[in-house]
Amino acid sequence: MEISTETLKLTAEKFAFDGAAEKFERISVGNINETYIVTCSSGRRYILQRVNKEVFGAEGGVYAMLENTERVIAHLKAKITARGGESRRERLSMVRTTDGKLHAETEGEVWRVYHYIEGTVHYQSPPGYEHAAEAGRVYGDFFSLMSTFPIESLKPSIVNWHDTEHYFSELKAAVSEDPLGRAVSCQDEIRRILKHSGDCLNFYKKIVKLPKRVTHGDTKFSNLLFDAKTDKALCVADLDTVGLGYAPMDFGDSVRSACNAEPYVPGKPADTAKIGLDEQAFDAFTTAFLTEAASALSDEEKQALPQAVIVVTFELAARYLTDYLRGDKYFKISEEAQNLGKARNLTHLLDDMIYKSIWINSAVRRILGKI
Repeated sequence: MEISTETLKLTAEKFAFDGAAEKFERISVGNINETYIVTCSSGRRYILQRVNKEVFGAEGGVYAMLENTERVIAHLKAKITARGGESRRERLSMVRTTDGKLHAETEGEVWRVYHYIEGTVHYQSPPGYEHAAEAGRVYGDFFSLMSTFPIESLKPSIVNWHDTEHYFSELKAAVSEDPLGRAVSCQDEIRRILKHSGDCLNFYKKIVKLPKRVTHGDTKFSNLLFDAKTDKALCVADLDTVGLGYAPMDFGDSVRSACNAEPYVPGKPADTAKIGLDEQAFDAFTTAFLTEAASALSDEEKQALPQAVIVVTFELAARYLTDYLRGDKYFKISEEAQNLGKARNLTHLLDDMIYKSIWINSAVRRILGKI
């Protein structure tokens, strides 16, 4: 649902923009927040976001997330500057309100602003294998840079994030309750998830024995910005989910997003026969990721990387299906049964990943042996 221009203008006036806000362009991507590009009278552009505060279920979670984001950006700025990087384009930069706060509140909603990074593009999925490699490079670099972040400074913001057991329990409850009578339309997806639940939950139980790290938490391909001229990945464009987690889960989420041979596209008929792990994309992504991150990973974390690929795909399939069964209340949709379409795609991807699990294990070992 679009927000009125009056509300947008009222909110924009609360931030320290360079000039008056004159144009608001809605960005129709992203699963959670409402996002607008704001153009000011000076020509400067900004990203204005209404934050979905319901996502951040911890006590004061949305405000903890904003403070975490500020600390992460400061850490990245220092690290990138120290190595001679272009820190203004290789990380996000927040804009405070006119009274110095990280957020403004309008009509009970929480808003925040980033500087718009000019000359950038983003993609929903990799146009080519070189883009998958770029995703691996930037996410691997992000993990490496954040490996020295003081974890005690992070505040809890999201409850049950990447808790695969929790999400599976939620799915079982949604299937049992079936509040909208939708379960009949997704019996195949339910069956596929149930079939793999034992193996996936066993993999998850092994992963959670690892030590917690500072992780990104949502390493999908569309969370990256690319330079419009060079087509090289510049930075991670969403830091809302940064928190304590397990390093292999970040790797697994990236593979799930960047290495699907036939990703879900709204409005496009699904060709389930084409859905599966793209082995060439996996090689490109994993080589680049481990080139950057291997030195910051323990041997146990490296051993868990192949299992995390399967666990995260299972987890997100369960989450999309749960949301569909409960009336699409969490993930935004642009068409009917979109969450079902995403769950269907991921259950087929999950099937293929499990079929190729021996290959995934050997590929990770082969790549690690070359680094």
